[in-house]
Amino acid sequence: MDISYLKNNPALANIDATKLGFLIDFANNQTNASNRDLLPLLLAASSSARQKGITFSDAEKEQIINLIRPTLSSSEQAKLDKMLALLKKQGH
Repeated sequence: MDISYLKNNPALANIDATKLGFLIDFANNQTNASNRDLLPLLLAASSSARQKGITFSDAEKEQIINLIRPTLSSSEQAKLDKMLALLKKQGH
């Protein structure tokens, strides 16, 4: 996953630097993860963020997803939609 779109992106200017740093660290650490591993990794990252007192508003989540979606292939977008549906069911 190419994360260059996260760094210095004006669309993310209103997101707290700590949150943005967390996202960039997560993305950097997941570059070799298989798609099958992404959901458990995302759940672990969500838990880690909560433990660190980092929370993302619904608007921030939507903004980040809207930035990521165009960088994904059609099949990756479908997987993202499935993953988001699962997270929503689990209350994340």
